[in-house]
Amino acid sequence: MNRLHSTVVLALACQLMMSSIAIAQAVPAVTADSEKLWGLRGGLGFTADPGTFLLNFEAERFMRDEVTVGVAIHLGVDDDNLLVSPILFTRYIFDLSGSTNDLVKKTKPFVQAGLGFTYLEVDTRSLNKDDTNFLMSFGFGLDYPLNSTIDVGSRMLINVIPGEVLNERLYFSWEVVSIRYSW
Repeated sequence: MNRLHSTVVLALACQLMMSSIAIAQAVPAVTADSEKLWGLRGGLGFTADPGTFLLNFEAERFMRDEVTVGVAIHLGVDDDNLLVSPILFTRYIFDLSGSTNDLVKKTKPFVQAGLGFTYLEVDTRSLNKDDTNFLMSFGFGLDYPLNSTIDVGSRMLINVIPGEVLNERLYFSWEVVSIRYSW
């Protein structure tokens, strides 16, 4: 992807994130969960291409009940690879409270988009290289509340690297299980 395309994609992604923040702040929502303003999440999973064990840590701010904005860091590790991706993201949580099924009513599916950077280091006997480049992250997941402050969840992301990092243009990450504490 040439520089012009990368610049346009970056500008559009930033505009999308800033618009969602502005919309979230424009109309306050008033519900029982409105007292919750912050959340911390930790999760375990894997990445594909490069294949690594994934650790995810994030902090988020609830702008409304259905919109959060936050920072995350993906750490992917294995014998030969180190993947580090700090990401600024926004998340939209769908409201299923109108469902007649109690299990579905509590489930919180969401979509997520983010911007950040990816650092990849490959260290084998014949090769020791590293590189960093811009990252766009898109995906979805769901959370299920265990009580009023703790949710358990799972999330899948497609992480696109327009400028390429060590011949990688994208990687898939699946946070198989995560726990979020919100207050």
